[in-house]
Amino acid sequence: MRKRNNLTRRNFLTTALTAGGVVVMGSPFAKRLSTLLRRETPPQKTIQEQVNTPQRQGFSEKSYREETELERKLYQTERDISFAVIHHTASERGSASSIDQAHRARGWDAIGYHVVISKDGTIEYGEDYGRPVSKQGAHCKGKNVGSIGIAMIGNFEITSPTQAQLDSLYQVLNTIKDKYHLTRDKFYGHRELKATLCPGKNINIKEIRENLK
Repeated sequence: MRKRNNLTRRNFLTTALTAGGVVVMGSPFAKRLSTLLRRETPPQKTIQEQVNTPQRQGFSEKSYREETELERKLYQTERDISFAVIHHTASERGSASSIDQAHRARGWDAIGYHVVISKDGTIEYGEDYGRPVSKQGAHCKGKNVGSIGIAMIGNFEITSPTQAQLDSLYQVLNTIKDKYHLTRDKFYGHRELKATLCPGKNINIKEIRENLK
């Protein structure tokens, strides 16, 4: 018995499992073996933990949650999406909430855009103000059917979008591109579809298209 106790834990397990002998249930040997087996077996994740764990290697839990929310908010099957339109708000301040209030004051039923990107890169969703992607937008007259409207806070006739805004814009556009299987030429600046200055001279739509994944 003393000699057995001097074995390392792993050697003890190997000896016990390969000796070919019979382990009597309830014996001190069986209890010791059961304890060591429990120590050697890594704890198993619950089903809920498995669901909540990021599945893609290299993604932090935070970035995984953000990407999942982006995909959930932008993807739907109720409307056929064939293109997206990029806008600026022509104002240096604002938010999805203030735009929603302004649009409702015009008699609209909700904010006209599906996505609003603030100067710090925060992505806000029209869905939270009554304009989900599944609902036709009100952002480009005559071109609202089949489109997603994305607006960035700012007047890009005067200033340029921040890097944080551009990073978020690419994130949004690439998600739309992937989810709806669109080609790069299906992403437009408002001025390419209507007689307007929007989204401003300081944003290069051609370059944005070329830089999409």
